Amino acid sequence: MAEETGYKVAMSVADDFWFMMHFKLKLHQLSGEAFQQLFNDLMEAQYGADYCPVQPWGSQGDGGNDGFLKSEGLYFQVYGPSSHELNPARAATKAAKDFEKLKANWPDLKAYTFVFNDRFRGVPPPVLEALRQVSEAYDIPTDCMKGGDLERLFLELSDAKKAAIVNGVPTTLPAQIDPRFVGDLLTHLADRMASVDTELMSDSTAPDFDEKLEFNGLPERFRHILKSASYQLNSVEVFFNNRPGMAQQIRDEVAAIYNASLTDITGNFADASADRFVYILNKLLPPCYKDHCAAARIGLESVAYVVMAKYFETCDLYERPLSTPST
Repeated sequence: MAEETGYKVAMSVADDFWFMMHFKLKLHQLSGEAFQQLFNDLMEAQYGADYCPVQPWGSQGDGGNDGFLKSEGLYFQVYGPSSHELNPARAATKAAKDFEKLKANWPDLKAYTFVFNDRFRGVPPPVLEALRQVSEAYDIPTDCMKGGDLERLFLELSDAKKAAIVNGVPTTLPAQIDPRFVGDLLTHLADRMASVDTELMSDSTAPDFDEKLEFNGLPERFRHILKSASYQLNSVEVFFNNRPGMAQQIRDEVAAIYNASLTDITGNFADASADRFVYILNKLLPPCYKDHCAAARIGLESVAYVVMAKYFETCDLYERPLSTPST
């Protein structure tokens, strides 16, 4: 396991950003045994002595077992193909055949997780189907752990453990870099909008969306902006499905912006509601926003509106109507 000692980690938003970026870079770069070692380091940092990595030995190899959690009987098979070797059918076959090895060699097997370096692209359906068939045939829980799940585990670690895994972090941050977690979501949405994936566009909004708009007294122009942006919320869900560890981080950042707007903006209800809309938009936009051309600024504003619509819908931005139950 990577050692914690020798690193002095000063907590800041920039540090969080660099930790995440260095870990993402490792997932993009590593394959084969190097990816397996990264997984082992991460699991030992998260679970300590409960996680036992398994090294191949003799003619038996590892018996299909790359590591396991002793307390749960949860066994892992790690698969990290290089980016040009990724073959969904081959990955699905490996997921099924490695389980058969586990079943034959490890009698304490109670659950099976196939660890797959998808490089944040999502797990191919054939892999999920293979795991479903294994679960059905052997009556055992199965799962697939992808890059976003590994990122979530990494973000839960102490700063010293993060630094040990990624070998420290830079001490300075270039001015043009957006160090916030929400910056990654904005980039994802901008990429999605550039490709115009109509399958991810919804033709409806949440049932109480209009009620929330009315309750919070937003001007008609801002209501239209949020409602139009809400049709893109499926793209936000794609991001969180691939990177589940980011959900709470981004929600906290957005909620902090809204809470700051409540402190900084006072006045009558209607004016304050409109002013907070502009305040939140300006806080969501990346630091380099003003350096872009007019067309790029409009694009950045458009994706920021989608983020606002997402957290307006969940009531992390603005207030919940009295008739709307909490979620």
